[in-house]
Amino acid sequence: MKTNIILWLLFSCAIISFTQNKVVLKPSGEIISASESTTSLDLKSEKKEKRRNNPNSLEPVSTTKGINSVIDTMSYFRDFDANTNFGIFGQDWLLQWFIAPSDMIIHKAGISFADVPTIHVEVEVKLVKLKWGKSELQKTREINLGYYLAEGNGYNNITAFQDNPDRTGDWVDSSGLGLSSPFAEDVWSESGVGMVVYPVVKTEEQNYQWVDLDILGKDVIVKSHEIIGVAVRNLNSEMDSMRVGISAGSVNGYTGFKFYSNGRLQPGIDFGWWSRGFTFDFALEIELLEGGCWPFRGSAVSYVPTTFSAEPREVTAKVNHCGLEDIGKSKVELNYSFDKGITFAKTEMTATDADSLVQTFIGWIPDAGCGITVIYYASYINAAGALFESDQLSYFTRPCYGKDNPSLIVFNGFNKTTGFPPSYYFGFNGSTTDSSEIIVFPRDKWAYGKLTKELVENYQNIFEITTTGPKANNNQVIKEWLAASPTHNYLLAGDDYLGAITNWNDTTYTTGDFQYDILGITADHNDISYAVAGDNHKPSLAYGMVGTELSDSLYIRVLALNDDSLLIDPSFKLGPTFSNWLDGFDIIDGTVVDITAQGIDGKTYNVGAHRTLPAGNKIAFLAFDPLSLRGAEPNPFWYGFDRVSPLVQAMRWFGADVVDVENEISSPANFQLNQNYPNPFNPSTVISWQLAVRSFVTLKIYDVLGNEVATLVNEEKPAGNYKMDFKGNNLASGIYFYTLRAGSFVQSRKMLLLK
Repeated sequence: MKTNIILWLLFSCAIISFTQNKVVLKPSGEIISASESTTSLDLKSEKKEKRRNNPNSLEPVSTTKGINSVIDTMSYFRDFDANTNFGIFGQDWLLQWFIAPSDMIIHKAGISFADVPTIHVEVEVKLVKLKWGKSELQKTREINLGYYLAEGNGYNNITAFQDNPDRTGDWVDSSGLGLSSPFAEDVWSESGVGMVVYPVVKTEEQNYQWVDLDILGKDVIVKSHEIIGVAVRNLNSEMDSMRVGISAGSVNGYTGFKFYSNGRLQPGIDFGWWSRGFTFDFALEIELLEGGCWPFRGSAVSYVPTTFSAEPREVTAKVNHCGLEDIGKSKVELNYSFDKGITFAKTEMTATDADSLVQTFIGWIPDAGCGITVIYYASYINAAGALFESDQLSYFTRPCYGKDNPSLIVFNGFNKTTGFPPSYYFGFNGSTTDSSEIIVFPRDKWAYGKLTKELVENYQNIFEITTTGPKANNNQVIKEWLAASPTHNYLLAGDDYLGAITNWNDTTYTTGDFQYDILGITADHNDISYAVAGDNHKPSLAYGMVGTELSDSLYIRVLALNDDSLLIDPSFKLGPTFSNWLDGFDIIDGTVVDITAQGIDGKTYNVGAHRTLPAGNKIAFLAFDPLSLRGAEPNPFWYGFDRVSPLVQAMRWFGADVVDVENEISSPANFQLNQNYPNPFNPSTVISWQLAVRSFVTLKIYDVLGNEVATLVNEEKPAGNYKMDFKGNNLASGIYFYTLRAGSFVQSRKMLLLK
């Protein structure tokens, strides 16, 4: 108790700081200058800061690179979006690991908090050494790993780390695979207790909340290649309560761990550590020690973009031999995987220049076919026999085109096509409860760079989402694609599209301009939601027009719910880092206004419209992200995730919903397991079922003796209708049973395999 009190007094005096004008160091050792943070800006400087900090700005961005900085920051989220809000509840832990690129001192640990309860809450932060190696940590799986015994602690008698004060026993493996604990001793704590912090939600200007590790009066020194984890615990005394949100994303090969104090899927049962498919936005402020050298510094390995070529892909790697002689005895290899990192092939890379301390090597990755995400990295064995590996990179080969997918969804602002928010743009019931579903229609997705003629000519409908401002200007490609056929239809949506194209200058458009010829816009009004600092964090009052193609259903739904107002609020679901930079526009004759919004000046502006081109093409434009539409407090309805959303209405206007919508009106009333079809079968059959509410589901196949021969499903699923193919290629002819378990519901049916 005395130790804890002293520690509390020490930590209470700590200064929690935010990102300053420091450089960002990726795990590979890349250093790139980061912009200076500021908390108060006048109108002119804040709008300038907005343009400079927009990662997707179409303006050239000048960055300063160097390797001579003293204080650096390790973070995974310079090139990736941390756009997931991942929660920890009372007594839960999160851990994100980092590999030391060289001998170094850790000065601070940073955490990006996505949301915090309005009620007072505290978190604990400490650093832990990992004993698993990189290859084990990078295995793609989500399983329950285990825990340490802590008899009598009041939290299921389990604890997270070996140095925790409440630990009473050894590691208990929950995986069934005989796995040892991934974690070793604490690197930074006081008698196993970490620093207590009051979490503060991140802002556009200040992403990380920093914890000063120097407060204990001792250097945190880490050796090259050691793996260190930043661990954060929600200190609320009640499990499954007082959620704290942590920013997260998906960085391939660098996913973290979560400790569930009361279980992940089955409360009180599957508790302990789980490996998760998320990378948590933590950071380390470090100082590289003198003499430290990392062979793969900066963007040492070239990035391979998506193309339509089937030729082998060229990869280069710049290697620093770190002063070692006998360079000819070293070897550089290119490692690549076509199966999400499960297995890697390798080929030796060839030097392209003469022997020197820094050399460039070249290698090729063979064509993997269409629809494949290729993961690759370079490895280096120096003359002394030491092995070094670069960061893993990945690229998408090319879409697999087919006549079944006439629509293309383009994410020209996000760097992924799945997860949140990309997967949520066609929802239909305004909530994320057990009855939430996504409208399913035949479509492909693209988030791999600029559109090309070869790509778009495969589609009849294109939906382009440019939230946060477009990464690429696709106007000319779209214009030519529309001219190629009157049946081609196009929707463009996303905040800041107009400003990003014109460098945020109010612009008038005439014949020949894409905005005029295609969108039907004569002029734009940038940032109508903004006048003084902070306005960009406020919602805008919006209005749906009655009787129009894209907003009539929205207008009716607002009335039906007796909603006080309709608001455009990007931070509502997209998260606090998404600001409201709404643009308004004027229209030409023939363009129909669907949505208007009130500007900060009190004037009404057009923000959503549609038109039909003379040739017959259907065009829709929304100057905001469709997911940002919500109702009034205290329980706002999510209109952006509803079938009345202008995005969904445009999809139906285009005729893109040519197949059934899964669970469009409501969830199934009952649980049910249907008879397989065909039956008898050889070698495959379809098994279908329905769930009335979200449930943890298992679907297993048994032989007549009761032996389990296959597990088809073993995960939590939302309410809805499901079907799955079962292949009996490796089974003998005979009678088999299949059993569905969903919560307390259990049902079995018989099927016959005839070969």
